[in-house]
Amino acid sequence: MSNNNSNIDDVEHDLYAKALIGSDPEAGQATTQLICDVCEKSMSPDQLDSNPEYWNQIFCSTHMDDGTPICRACHRLKASHVTYIELGDGREICQDCCGSAILDTKSFESLVRKCHEFYKSMNMEIDNDIPFFLVDSSEMAKLTIQIDQDNPFETTYQGNWGIIIHEQRPVVNIITSSSRIGNRITVIKKPSEPNNGSMLSIAVLFGFTEALTGAILVHEMMHVWLRLQDIEPLELKLEEGICQVISRRWLDWYESNVVETDTETTKQSDSERGEFLRNLLRIYKLRLELDSSFDYGDGFREAQRATSQFGLQSTIQYIITNERLPL
Repeated sequence: MSNNNSNIDDVEHDLYAKALIGSDPEAGQATTQLICDVCEKSMSPDQLDSNPEYWNQIFCSTHMDDGTPICRACHRLKASHVTYIELGDGREICQDCCGSAILDTKSFESLVRKCHEFYKSMNMEIDNDIPFFLVDSSEMAKLTIQIDQDNPFETTYQGNWGIIIHEQRPVVNIITSSSRIGNRITVIKKPSEPNNGSMLSIAVLFGFTEALTGAILVHEMMHVWLRLQDIEPLELKLEEGICQVISRRWLDWYESNVVETDTETTKQSDSERGEFLRNLLRIYKLRLELDSSFDYGDGFREAQRATSQFGLQSTIQYIITNERLPL
């Protein structure tokens, strides 16, 4: 989740391509015809690109830079026969992801409650009075600029997907509802209530799936929780790493408490939906674990090793006391 780069390792790519192509030991030729999942045309092995960990799509390598839309929630390239939904800011999402996308106040508030439940399950309650704002890309960009100028709070690992802000700020234009006309989502916004207090608040970008938006939220909530412990600012890699661990745990919690519960109570006809959500969570986990960035990727892996060895609560308390991970 830390970046949108879904390219795979060259060695893994070659092995996967060979497995897809197959070969006839006698003739030494390919035995399987390759069909692009995007344009549905035949392609030769040298045209192949693929992401085996992401939906097992195979496609012409030219689609990576020919403007083919990519779902910003599940990272699948758009096939020619599939309809994607425009969010109005250059992003598009597929129909599957749109089914659980956070697009209005009602769904956002329900998700915030789930995030509070998740923190309670870890015995780490977050103040229920902390404001949460669902915003569009233009509002997120404005908030990011203000924070860069007025306050040293960092943006999150998602870039401009989520951010911590002070209540001492101009009014935030928040999304209240949305409507779909054709293949485009239109949002309705209203200004938030002005507040000159010093309480921290969280803004999150609309349009992602409930699972991904929740991962962004709990990451930001962990930043807030650390701020409220009255400690000195932590090293960026350390803080982002432990926040990423929380996001990773959210994905497990969401799968057990939301996806599996819903699957058990839905009709057999909805089984494909449950399978899609499980695959989606698998991808989110994998992207988080394979993040190659220093602060978020390496930070996560180091914090994950510590929590695996010493436990989450002990690791967090050690961080608060010593401002570093336990050895």
